[in-house]
Amino acid sequence: MDSKKKILIVDDSEMNRALLEDMLSNDFDIIEAGNGMEAAEILSKQAEDICLMLLDIVMPVMDGFETLALMNKNGWIKQIPVIMISAETVPTYVERAYDLG
Repeated sequence: MDSKKKILIVDDSEMNRALLEDMLSNDFDIIEAGNGMEAAEILSKQAEDICLMLLDIVMPVMDGFETLALMNKNGWIKQIPVIMISAETVPTYVERAYDLG
């Protein structure tokens, strides 16, 4: 049997990560990070194994925008689709996320 595809969930809220994992874990292997710096460490080792990233915008240490910028710098954004997740509804946040890929 083939192994499940991996999704990286990056959110500083443990409750949000747990909720997303609960919804997705039947179909995907879930990897979690509490901020962009943790995500960068995971990506540096496992980028080729990750099929999707769910990325929060507002986080400590490294936010979602900084994470997207790093993904662009390292070419990860070309191989890993990113879905931004956030309670923020500010239009400039949405525009900035699109600008970063």
